[in-house]
Amino acid sequence: MHDRTTIQIPEGDDREYKLIRLDNDLEALIISDSKADKAAAALDVKVGHFSDPIEVPGLAHFCEHMLFLGTEKYPQEGSYQDFIKQNGGSTNAYTDMENTNYFFDVIPSQFEEGLDRFSQFFISPLFSQDATARELRAVHSEHSKNVQEDSWRQFQFLKSSCNPEHPFHKFGTGNLSTLDPPPEQNIDVRTELLKFHSAYYSSNIMKLVVSSSQSIETLESWVRNKFSAIQNKAVSMNRSDLDDVPLFTNEQLGKYYRIASVRDLRELTLVFPIPIAKDHYYYKPDHYWSHLLGHESEGSIFSCLKNKGWVNSLSAGQTCKFQGNIIFSIVCSMTQQGEVHYNEIISVIFDYLHEMRTLGVAKWVHDECKDIAAVQFRFLEKINPTDFCSSLSVNMQKYDSEHIISGGRLLFKYDEARIFELLKYFVPSNMNIIHANQSNASIAEHKEIWYETPYKVDPISSEFISEWNIPGVKKCDLHLPQPNPFIPKDLQIRPPPSGNDSTLSLIKKEPYCNLWFKQDLVYNRPRVNLFHNIVIPGTYSSPHNIIMARLFALLISDSLTQYSYYGDLAGVSYDIQPSVTGFNVYLSGYNDKISVLNQKVFSCAFGPLEDFLVEDRFELIKEQLHRTFKNMRKDQPYQHCVGASMQLMYQVKYTFEEYELVVQQITFDHLKQFIPVWLSCCRLDALYHGNMSKDEALALNQSTLDIIKTRWVPLKSQEPDERVVNYNMHKNTYIRRQEEYNQENKNSAIEVVYQIGIRTARVDAMLDLFCQVFSNPFYTQIRTVEQIGYIVFSRVRVDHNISSLSLIVQSSEKSPLHMVQRSDLFVASFGQVLSEVKQEEIDKHIKSLIAKKLEKDKQLKQETLRYWGEIVTGQFCFDRRLKQVKELENITKEELVDFYKKIISNSKIVTMMVSHQHVEELNNREADGIYIDDVCDFKKGKELYESQVNY
Repeated sequence: MHDRTTIQIPEGDDREYKLIRLDNDLEALIISDSKADKAAAALDVKVGHFSDPIEVPGLAHFCEHMLFLGTEKYPQEGSYQDFIKQNGGSTNAYTDMENTNYFFDVIPSQFEEGLDRFSQFFISPLFSQDATARELRAVHSEHSKNVQEDSWRQFQFLKSSCNPEHPFHKFGTGNLSTLDPPPEQNIDVRTELLKFHSAYYSSNIMKLVVSSSQSIETLESWVRNKFSAIQNKAVSMNRSDLDDVPLFTNEQLGKYYRIASVRDLRELTLVFPIPIAKDHYYYKPDHYWSHLLGHESEGSIFSCLKNKGWVNSLSAGQTCKFQGNIIFSIVCSMTQQGEVHYNEIISVIFDYLHEMRTLGVAKWVHDECKDIAAVQFRFLEKINPTDFCSSLSVNMQKYDSEHIISGGRLLFKYDEARIFELLKYFVPSNMNIIHANQSNASIAEHKEIWYETPYKVDPISSEFISEWNIPGVKKCDLHLPQPNPFIPKDLQIRPPPSGNDSTLSLIKKEPYCNLWFKQDLVYNRPRVNLFHNIVIPGTYSSPHNIIMARLFALLISDSLTQYSYYGDLAGVSYDIQPSVTGFNVYLSGYNDKISVLNQKVFSCAFGPLEDFLVEDRFELIKEQLHRTFKNMRKDQPYQHCVGASMQLMYQVKYTFEEYELVVQQITFDHLKQFIPVWLSCCRLDALYHGNMSKDEALALNQSTLDIIKTRWVPLKSQEPDERVVNYNMHKNTYIRRQEEYNQENKNSAIEVVYQIGIRTARVDAMLDLFCQVFSNPFYTQIRTVEQIGYIVFSRVRVDHNISSLSLIVQSSEKSPLHMVQRSDLFVASFGQVLSEVKQEEIDKHIKSLIAKKLEKDKQLKQETLRYWGEIVTGQFCFDRRLKQVKELENITKEELVDFYKKIISNSKIVTMMVSHQHVEELNNREADGIYIDDVCDFKKGKELYESQVNY
């Protein structure tokens, strides 16, 4: 047995930990957190798609899906999800290569029953014939969703390029062809599911983590009572049979793959397979090389290639890790010029590696990484309990018990020889090149089997290999980075203010600046968040202005990369983003060093233009931004539906097509003339929150204002008035139908928006409660029973202070009209369902919703973001959740039924993205409603909701 004295934990972690082993050999970590307002559990099974039968790819993933569809003790399909939703929780699972991970959370008072229901997944799942037949389509829909996503295509391409004898080669998701094969193959998938579950779902390869507010003793008794019935089949997952199976054979290395991407990418990936020892995690020798090869400071590979105008970004490190191997990748996002010089890009990478061989291992670099990791772990903040339990259950499979929390975060041992030894794998003979862009489709000679990614393969040129193997004339001054100046020294927690007053307050109110401040007395971490909204009139007055604001922000970030990268590594970072009102600057990190970064960022933004505005960088970033908008055409269809509904509802909403056109028109001179005028009239809204005194906040704010030196302060009347079209003035159905942008995507999608009205505490409470009661039955009917699509959900939408109910469905098989009709039918029939619900059940939903709204923020940044949302919207309703709770406490079933009747009597806005499979629907006006062909013309003269209403 282990407790918190033997498990390495972060400083200030006041939770109790106990590690136990049940009689059936299941190992469980029990966490008692007396302050917890949410209980969570996760169970990891040490089996994944590496264990799929050769003839049934995707079986492990399919098994994961099936465990949610009923057990012998709780046979009703959907009852588990209903219980979770009714008790303020969430649940999910994922299947990886060597693990399958299940998790859930609920309010603590319902945790015992939650554990009982959860444990039955692993004791007596039903695998009913009917559910099996239906859920096949859900797995296929999930795969269909991924087919046009480059990340999924490229990962499977990497897998398919390796040794077919190694399980990494397998296709893990599954689809109809693999899980519902033709009868002549004599494969019954339900029989295979039962065999798989019977063979691998054994207690001795399961790791359980539970976390709640109850005592250790109570939680332990529940765990023993619920999970001891899981059968121990003494399964061994130590795949010694793989020891002699190379991940890539010599014949499969030294390849140059040119693959066709879906999006407009120019991506160059160098792939290096590396064998690792069982004790790898103590040393993490690849971390040293990931740190150096992916560095962005002066003297780095990235700095060299960026200065040549060949790359926009570079990353280096583990792509994946599994028994005995890691795959280390160096990924470059190239410019147009970079594609022409791809071989020279690789030359620079090998030049750097040759330099490192000459220098040897620099212990100070390792020690610096170790020190940074130690500080980050020491002050590790609490995270969502579900994520915490899920990650720890996986860690229990990989690390010694004392390292369950720290194992993936700390560098425990230094071994110079191990670090240097890895260099022998960073050689051309142990490398494959994957070059992805859209134009490769025209030269492709093959297709990857599962995603049908077109590709061409050739041996890497022997001339190139010879060049890369021998140190040549250096193309850049490549060297180690400087010692990191952002590593914090002062880690002391500031003393509390007099009277322990830690309320959020407006400590400066001037025409040119409003400063909100709160000293943290809750999290006790030496961190602070500095949020700034620089308000500049006219920023959103045209798409040209917002694009120039975005180019401004991108150029600032680009010019500061070499400097700010040190801060990113040490835990002090910033972000600069354009907004409707101007631009935002966010800084987060250790308070010891954050003022230095703050001054650098603002000095760059408000200093001489030549400090960041350089013509060749402008052209590269402009082209990169153009591709960003162009690639939005490849987003998921349901995302396009959401964008279309926003355009319908917002008084002013520019589209990505407009941005794509406008960005090409902007010149260097346009931007050079725009920035000084744009910045000349501004004011600052700021929020400083964290380990900082009021005097420190005022001093830092003043130093920031000294840099800004605004010439004119904008008038209130100059600030944008964000309004929403009121579709409820004339009750109707408004339909906007478009052809899906990506002709290769087989998925169609819909969004149905029921506009409720101006947001108030009462509206929020009623709508949240209705969505709580409605969402799971909607999902169960549309997704699980009817199998219309994989993406199915309902949600509350808030657009500029106007509340709506949104339903989203995406399908690779059903037409948009069918999706709308089935959604409409469910909404219409839900009144009967609601009328049969007892007040006691409504009260349960209210109780869980109140518990969710009263959940404490887990991290400083969560709290900061909550305050910031109120400040930038001008609502300043910092007790919003308490007002909602007060309203929730008084809602009756009759009031909820009346609210439902109001929803279905209101106008609704329907947006459809129609794939090429259902293109005939573009001109089909079978559905009743007003069809909108020209959005701008349609919105002219329409009534608008009020812009600001007190909450």
